[in-house]
Amino acid sequence: MKHFKNGQQDQKNKENYQVLNAIKELIKTQSFRQDGFEKLLQIDADSLSIKNQVFYHYIKGKYYILNIKDTDVKDLEILSYANDCYSDMVAVAYDNNFPIKDTKMHFARCYCKLLIFQQHSSEDVKAKLRLKIEQIAGRVLNYKPDNSSFKWILSQLPN
Repeated sequence: MKHFKNGQQDQKNKENYQVLNAIKELIKTQSFRQDGFEKLLQIDADSLSIKNQVFYHYIKGKYYILNIKDTDVKDLEILSYANDCYSDMVAVAYDNNFPIKDTKMHFARCYCKLLIFQQHSSEDVKAKLRLKIEQIAGRVLNYKPDNSSFKWILSQLPN
């Protein structure tokens, strides 16, 4: 009976992932973005598997970043919402000993911090962000040294 329960849970996790992926696709399209975000907010993230919780927070952060990209207005408040989502993504993974292997998720987090770095006026905050950007990019480049996205991120930091 336990095997049957695990099979049911696996199926539920798979279905939840498919729903989240469909929502991500909606969010990527400007005309459906708000509808996708509203659908995302209807999901109880805590009821999802750890993998899907991580994906949920990634999608939520992506929503804020895409809105900023479409308007070309780098609003620090909206960037901080995205950063909070990516922090939640990492916290869920870390608290549950779940390694995030998708470099897109690490890039999104790093890119968000770069945008905040570029907009922030506080030198103390910028120093902390720079350190975090370098740590994240450095970790990825340690195991994927040819990753041009993270090389680009580092090139955007002033010397």
